[in-house]
Amino acid sequence: MSELSQRVAEVPNDVPVICVCHVGGRSSRVAMALNQAGYHAINLRGGMVAWHAAGLPVVDHRGGPGEVI
Repeated sequence: MSELSQRVAEVPNDVPVICVCHVGGRSSRVAMALNQAGYHAINLRGGMVAWHAAGLPVVDHRGGPGEVI
């Protein structure tokens, strides 16, 4: 979030962007900023906590089992 303005060129603008954080607060603000800049951004409401609580898969950066702390 703190680097968004410097790295916005790295965000694809030809597909929807899903913004995710732990509980959804920070990602909501990022999605709002991206939408105001002309992107199609969607916030994952409830973040990874809600994702995990719904029984959806969580994996780490190597594709192995992940965890939500």
